[in-house]
Amino acid sequence: MKIDRLLAIVILLINKRQVQAKELAGMFEVSVRTIYRDIEAINQAGIPIVTSQGAGGGISIMERFRLENKLLSADELAAITTALESVSSTYEVLHHGSALEKIRFLVSEEEMPEFRKKTEKWFVDISSWGESPVIKEKIRLLDEAADSTRAVSFTYVNREGQTGTRKVEPHTLV
Repeated sequence: MKIDRLLAIVILLINKRQVQAKELAGMFEVSVRTIYRDIEAINQAGIPIVTSQGAGGGISIMERFRLENKLLSADELAAITTALESVSSTYEVLHHGSALEKIRFLVSEEEMPEFRKKTEKWFVDISSWGESPVIKEKIRLLDEAADSTRAVSFTYVNREGQTGTRKVEPHTLV
């Protein structure tokens, strides 16, 4: 999605001095031409982007321009990262990886060692023992059903051992 890419480029440029268009194109799996169009859109939004040619050249935000990127504290970003990584142990969704990468872009280079220390300290593995591919597939299907507001049916066994079929509309997986 273009808006996600534009935001990610701005966040990346806030935290890095300079990036080459080719590197951005590879990172977002688009053409270099698309990156230059994105840079133009960012410029039109009022964020002054500077491009320099030749060896050592690249794309950067104008030196004196800074956006406030402290909407969340380093501790809050670490907590979100830990939670996403934990959920990812059971629930494999491609968006988790890109969300984690964007969060890491929000952490400055100076804060990165402390951030890593905090995020590597905890990992809550909520997956089943053995990480059953069958359970992961069921979770994926339930997620898909909730997103598309489809009902699912399954066999249910109550505490007395009686078996029955249930049809439900999943909203939240606990």
